[in-house]
Amino acid sequence: MRPQWLIDLHDECPGSAVVAAALDDALIVEPRDVMTGRWPAVQEGRTVVAYGTMPTMRSLRRVRQLGEAVFDDCTMLRCSFYYRHVYDLLGRTAVLVPFSAVPALPLRRMFDSDQVFIRSDSNYELFPAGVHAIEDLDHWLQTYDQ
Repeated sequence: MRPQWLIDLHDECPGSAVVAAALDDALIVEPRDVMTGRWPAVQEGRTVVAYGTMPTMRSLRRVRQLGEAVFDDCTMLRCSFYYRHVYDLLGRTAVLVPFSAVPALPLRRMFDSDQVFIRSDSNYELFPAGVHAIEDLDHWLQTYDQ
């Protein structure tokens, strides 16, 4: 039996809408549902895979029916553990490199774009994630080098 996907549609997690669109039977959780504790009913015994923001994943762990599972410690989860499983759904390419290696990468050639999205591997945001113009990247990298 296929797992039941539970997708947190949230502005802070734009990839969730893309993942939801790629799945034909995903259960959608809106931010107001998370705040009020309205979780969808899931078929008994069906494995649930949740995708969304950190606050939603923390709330989900407290829901008896959904939270009794094997959980990655989402606060300690690293992008390098899960990006390879979701990036094909997002239609994107991910390259995982040490922060210090970014200046040496031929980013325009690698991504055929003038912009790149950079985020920390850790869910503890060591620097703000965001889309950056490659031509302005040197200054941003110097700011967060430490």
